[in-house]
Amino acid sequence: MHNRYLNLQISKFKVIVTLNVIRGGWGPQGQFYLLDIGVCLKNNREQCNGDLSIDVTRFSEMIIYPNTSAWCRPNSLDLCPPYHLSNDGQKIYRNDMKNFPYDAYHLYCAPYNAEFAEKPFRECDRYSNPQRRNSSSFFLTLNGQSMAIRPRKNVWIGDSRMWELDAGRLSSRLFFYQDPGTPAAARKWSAIDVDTEIFISSYTETTEWTLSDFNVIPTWFSIRTWETKFDNS
Repeated sequence: MHNRYLNLQISKFKVIVTLNVIRGGWGPQGQFYLLDIGVCLKNNREQCNGDLSIDVTRFSEMIIYPNTSAWCRPNSLDLCPPYHLSNDGQKIYRNDMKNFPYDAYHLYCAPYNAEFAEKPFRECDRYSNPQRRNSSSFFLTLNGQSMAIRPRKNVWIGDSRMWELDAGRLSSRLFFYQDPGTPAAARKWSAIDVDTEIFISSYTETTEWTLSDFNVIPTWFSIRTWETKFDNS
C-alpha cells in the first residue's frame, strides 16, 4: 500500500500518479483503487476525536479494476447514493431512472449509526474498521477527470500510464451521510492511498504493482497544514 498523509482543507487539488500493474489476482469480488481518499467526521459534522462509538470514516474510492461491475442499479437503489451531483452542481436523485448515472457507481453504503439515512439503504460492513464507515465507490473515465458512465476500457496489466486526477473536485461531489439539519461539513482529507482489497477466494491471490510519481498538487493555496509522510508498507 502506498499512502500520503496530509491535511487538505479544500476540494481543489489534483493527484498525479504513474501506475503499472504487473500482476492482478483479486478473486471474483476483488477491487483496485487508483485512489482511496479518507476523511473522519461524526454524523453531526464535527471532526472525529477518537471516540470509536460515534466517529465515522468516509471513503472516496476510485475504481479502475475492469472486472468490477456496478452494483448500483435501478432495481438496487439501496446500493446507490441518494443523489448524484453533476458537473454543474445539479442534484440527480437515484429514482430518476432516465438521468441518474447508475453505471458510475459500484456501490454506496451508509454508516450503521446513521439514524436518519434515506431508505432504502445498505449499511457498510460493521467489522472492517475500528470505527463506523461511510463509503462511495465509483469508476473513473480514462482521463481521470470524471466518473465513468459508460463501459470502461480494459486499462490494466501491462498498460502503464500517468494519471492526472481531479481528485478534490470528484470527491467533493460525493454524497456522504450527515444528520438532517446539520450544516455541510468541511471535508479535511487526511489520507490518500493507492490500494487493493482481496476478498475471499478459492485460490491464492497475488497482486503486484509499481508506482512512480505520487504527487498531491493544490490548485488553490489555502492549506492550514502541509505535512506529508510516505509509507511504503
